[in-house]
Amino acid sequence: MMWIDPNEKKPDADIVVLMRLDDEDYPVWPGFWDGETWRQADVPGEVDCAVIGWLHLENVAMALDGLKEGAGTGVNHAEHQARDIRILR
Repeated sequence: MMWIDPNEKKPDADIVVLMRLDDEDYPVWPGFWDGETWRQADVPGEVDCAVIGWLHLENVAMALDGLKEGAGTGVNHAEHQARDIRILR
């Protein structure tokens, strides 16, 4: 999963995305591009620091689902189970 550079591409206006922020306290936060500026999804007002990347929430969800399948090991358990079944035959 790669962060999208906001200088190269912006999300469609008013679509909530996960923003990567240049902020030590809150490095990621939900927000949206309103067509002119970045805004936080949970409070009114503009984002007060640089947005250095963004991801569609669907992509984040798919990546997290992949981690869950691998139980955080980077291993897909379904693939291991299929391999183990082939070995047992």
